[in-house]
Amino acid sequence: MKLPPLLVLLALLLALLLAPAAPAQGPTLAADPWCPYNCAPGEDRSGGEGFAIEAARLIFARAGLEVDYQILPWTRTLLEVRAGRLDAAVGASRPEAPDFVFPDEPIGRSDNGFFVRSEAPWVYLGPESLRGLRIALIADYDYGEPLASLAAELAGSPGVVVTQGNDALERNFLMLACGRVDLVVCDVAVGEHFLKNFPGRDAVRFAGAQGEPDPIYIAFSPARPRAREYARIFDQGWRELRASGELRAILERYGLKEHAPAAN
Repeated sequence: MKLPPLLVLLALLLALLLAPAAPAQGPTLAADPWCPYNCAPGEDRSGGEGFAIEAARLIFARAGLEVDYQILPWTRTLLEVRAGRLDAAVGASRPEAPDFVFPDEPIGRSDNGFFVRSEAPWVYLGPESLRGLRIALIADYDYGEPLASLAAELAGSPGVVVTQGNDALERNFLMLACGRVDLVVCDVAVGEHFLKNFPGRDAVRFAGAQGEPDPIYIAFSPARPRAREYARIFDQGWRELRASGELRAILERYGLKEHAPAAN
């Protein structure tokens, strides 16, 4: 039986009305690879984009917004977000981007970890124990004090090697494994996650942490009109994920535990 054209049109209109609305374009997030916080778009070798990206996608999806996530060198990420060409940098600290719009809720607390060759007897005993070593760092990372002052003091000398690019962390660990540097400094969780799949992991070991973790955030562009709205959505969504237990479940998939809530 052939339906009259008017009924066909009405049926199509009803189908369109009942169809779920497509999510609107939400924030564009960027960073260099920093697993387990943020990994390769799609998934990394451990099976996910990183806990911060998974949480952000869920938070903004519930607000009807779709997250766009990109991998860029950290120096470029900060420049693009500051200029308003991107919405947010993942894993930023307040000292390295004081002009950005920060939510109240950090995604974690980053502590400097120190990694050396397996046969090296060195362990971290404070800032002075870093002197005399060839240290590998990544450009424009915030390492906090006193490491930042030491790096500035030794800038341009053989004592500090600064790498850039999406593969900066890998190149630093490769230099360590082959003896071109004595020490790699990176976030403890990031270093331990990286070494799980690093071919030269047997040549490298963890030699201690600074023990002064700093909060890190998904920080939004000061040049974007929706920055404060995005920060508010993120805060509310992060708290809801924590309260429901969903945040704990996401973190556990990466072998991590939930940090204490931010103070109000």
